[in-house]
Amino acid sequence: MSLSKRHSLFWTESEDKESEPTSTLVVSSPNGLYVDIRPFTQESEESTEENGGFDWFFAGFEIPFADSSKVEFNHEFFDSAYINHYYKTGFSGKGFTIGTDLGDFSDSKNPDEVKRGIRVETGVLCNPKTGNVEPYVEKWVTCNSEHTPELKFIGDYKSKLRCIVLDTKDGGITDNELKTDAVIGRFIVLDKWVQGVIWDKSVTNKTDSLGVVRFCDETHPLITYGGQIDKFPKLLDLKRGLKVDDSVIVEGVKWIVKEVNSW
Repeated sequence: MSLSKRHSLFWTESEDKESEPTSTLVVSSPNGLYVDIRPFTQESEESTEENGGFDWFFAGFEIPFADSSKVEFNHEFFDSAYINHYYKTGFSGKGFTIGTDLGDFSDSKNPDEVKRGIRVETGVLCNPKTGNVEPYVEKWVTCNSEHTPELKFIGDYKSKLRCIVLDTKDGGITDNELKTDAVIGRFIVLDKWVQGVIWDKSVTNKTDSLGVVRFCDETHPLITYGGQIDKFPKLLDLKRGLKVDDSVIVEGVKWIVKEVNSW
């Protein structure tokens, strides 16, 4: 369970140094359900009309390896790379495999980075710029989810945080590969921070089919993208006392509570 901001990314075979072209934030639950959204920053030159200003956004679940510092981030539930392929190929997911994201985490060896709460993730993944599978180094900071929109290092993390996770009733991408009218989405709240992704497969325009949201204050969202943003639950809809398997209906979309913690 954490609110993690990426500090930098370094593709060690194709780049000379680390950089951070995005504002990447991962919101994850106590049980490892997460939403990861990676919009390009205003300073980045990689934002295009085709990519909608995003490097990547996805959702899934974490699989920690026993007695190891390795974690698999499975994102077969929701993956914008799959969705891009779906529209490019005329509404087909054939020929696309959602890859495995396996990271090995460790403390930084740089004393200054340790003071700033930076942890290091290493692994191997397909570099979207080159199309090649390459080793990477990502640096992450666990941030305060209670009140700081500036996303600052939290220090010792609280053991109990308010959290609720809802998924649309249709399930994930791999559950609906043959279904053309599925609505696939996840909405996660961790204290004051919220991220959500949604995709309506029945909508033929990619931008109109999607919804991506991030906010610390619902009245002043940091990210709102796509034609489906009105399908996300409002915080007022998420009453105290909601339990796992309870449902909330928003604009005809049924959301199911998958996890609740101190709500």
